[in-house]
Order: sequence, then structure tokens, then C-alpha cells
Amino acid sequence: MKGGDEMLRHIVEKSALDTDFRQQLLADPKSTISDELGVSIPIR
Repeated sequence: MKGGDEMLRHIVEKSALDTDFRQQLLADPKSTISDELGVSIPIR
């Protein structure tokens, strides 16, 4: 599994290159990140 810094770098790089991904990230960040990285993000 990737470390936190690697995961963040992946999300930032993809959002810089992929406008559709960036829009999804802005609209629903938890689901977008969870789907992209294959991780579960707890609800607070």
C-alpha cells in the first residue's frame, strides 16, 4: 500500500492533468479519493 505522501502526490498529480477527475474531486472528495486509491475513508 502507498504511504500518505504518495497517495497525496497521486491525487494532486491526477487532478492537475485530468479535468474530469478534478471536477469529481471538488464535487465529492471522499468518494473520489476512496475510489481512486481503493481505500476506505471514515465518516466523521
